[in-house]
Parts: sequence; structure tokens; C-alpha cells
Amino acid sequence: MHWIEEAEQNKNKRESKRKNIHTKIDQKKDDVQKNWEKNNQRYTKLIKSISEYTDRINNLPRESRLEFGRIETKHKDSSLHNHLVKYSSSRRRIVRKFNGIFSPFKAKHYKNTRNIFISLSRKIDYIYIETKEIYAPRIRLNEEEESGIFTFLHKLKAKERSIVKRSKSHMKISDINNDFILYFIDFLSFKNNGKKYFITDDTSEISEEF
Repeated sequence: MHWIEEAEQNKNKRESKRKNIHTKIDQKKDDVQKNWEKNNQRYTKLIKSISEYTDRINNLPRESRLEFGRIETKHKDSSLHNHLVKYSSSRRRIVRKFNGIFSPFKAKHYKNTRNIFISLSRKIDYIYIETKEIYAPRIRLNEEEESGIFTFLHKLKAKERSIVKRSKSHMKISDINNDFILYFIDFLSFKNNGKKYFITDDTSEISEEF
């Protein structure tokens, strides 16, 4: 095969692949739109109910939500037009871990973030829920290491991978009740571990400290 023919063949393959991707996206859009046409009132009611709870929590006295501060809500654009809403919260964790005989219980600092994404599923009568919980280690520098090469070397030495737990699921809209919404809110408020509905993987948790 001449190189020109080979290049044209590769071009056609790429264009065909791109066309298939667009076709699948268009089909998903159509499915989501049908779900919206049938269930927009119930979905809107769900989002409104969650918002009412988050507003109540965010308006509580600061000492009542000292651990996590606020629950943030953000309506996000999506290529599927699936009415995606993101909820997030975070807290600081200090975990004491065994670090050798000379420093047996060194304190490690983490930022613990929880995110829940809710959107209309392409499956009729269902919503799509995705959760992500992250334990991100935070580097604390000594005063003599606060600048230049010392900062870089310290970060390189102390580098530690974040722990990430994810889950994805489709849930029937008719199965959603106030108990589920309260569990949803409590997860974002760090009052439960999310395993009943959200966190389903086997990733080991960072043990609580104090």
C-alpha cells in the first residue's frame, strides 16, 4: 500500500470513529431528554428538597457546622444536558500514624473532601449518582524550609498519594424519599460513612484520630 493510501485510510478510520462517538452522544442526549420530559417535576422537587436542607445547614450557627464549614452547591453544564448538580464539603483531619521508633506517632494532616454529583440518567425513571471522597495529604513546612529548593525537596520527600473512593450508581426516582435525602445531607456533613448508598469500594479508610 502506498503511503498516500495508508494516510487516507487512517484519516477515514479517525473520521468514522469520531462520527460514532457523536452518534452515541446524540443518542444519550435523546434518552436524557425523554427522561426529563417524563420526570422533570420529580427531579426538580428532589433538587429543591436537597437545597432546602443545605440552606438550613449553612444558616446554622458556626459552632454547629464547625467541622465542615459549608455545603457548596453548583449547577454544572453538561454536553448531555442532564441537569447536573454538584454538592461538596470538606474538613481537616489530623491523623496520628506510626512513623518508626524515633517518631512513633507522627501527626499527618489531610484535607478530606466529599463530592456528590446528581443528574438525570439516560435510563427512564432513574437518576445518576456519582460520589467521590478524597483524603489529600497536606505538607507542613518548618520555618527554615519555607522557600526555594528546601520547599521543593521537602514536598518531594514527603510526597504521599491521596486516597480516593468513588462510586457510581443509577437510582430509581420513585425510590427516593426523605430518609435518603437526610442520609445524603448527613454524608456531606460527615455524620455517616456513605456506605449505605454511596461508598461501595474496598479502599481502606484513614482511621480516625483524636
